[in-house]
Amino acid sequence: IKANIQSLFSLIIISLLCAVCGILCADKKTADYINIAGVCAVAALFLNSVDGMVEQTVTALGQINTYSRAAFPAVFAAAAAGGAITAASARYAAVSLGLDVIMNIAQNTVIPLMYCYLAFALCRGLFENPMIKALQHFVKWLNGLVMSGVILAFSAYMSIVGAVSSSADALAVKTARTVISNFLPVVGG
Repeated sequence: IKANIQSLFSLIIISLLCAVCGILCADKKTADYINIAGVCAVAALFLNSVDGMVEQTVTALGQINTYSRAAFPAVFAAAAAGGAITAASARYAAVSLGLDVIMNIAQNTVIPLMYCYLAFALCRGLFENPMIKALQHFVKWLNGLVMSGVILAFSAYMSIVGAVSSSADALAVKTARTVISNFLPVVGG
C-alpha cells in the first residue's frame, strides 16, 4: 500500500507540474513538449510496476505448470484405478503436452505481445497518430486471438483424445467380458 500511495503522490505531482507549466507557457509547441515530458515521466514511474506485474505473471505460469506436474499423476492414477486405464494414460499425456504448449505460447508469444501493446499505448500517449491507435488495437486483437485459438485447439484436442481413449477402454472391457464368458463356466446357467 505504501508503494501505491507513493506512486499516487508522484502522479499527482507530475500532473500538477505539467498543468502549471502548460498554463505558464503561451507557445503551443512548448505545451506539446510539456505533455510529452509528462507522459514520459508517468511511463518511467509505472514501467517498473508493469515489469513487476509481467514478471509475477510469468512466475504464476511457472507455478501452475509445476503444480500440474505434481497433481496430474495423482488425478489420472485415480481415474485408472476406477477402470479407465487407457483413457487415463492418454489424457495424462495429452494434458501434459497441451499444458507445455500453452505455457510456451504464453511465455514466448502472449507476454511479448503484451509488452508491444504497452509500447504502442505509450507511443499513443506521446503522439496522436491514427496508425499507432490502429496498431495498438491490432496487437490487442492478435493477443486475444492467439490465446483463444490455443485454448480452443487444446479443448478440441482433449475432446478427441478423450473420445478415442474412452472408446478403447469400452472395447477393452467388452473384449474382457467376452473372453471371460467363453472360458469360465457360468454357474446356474
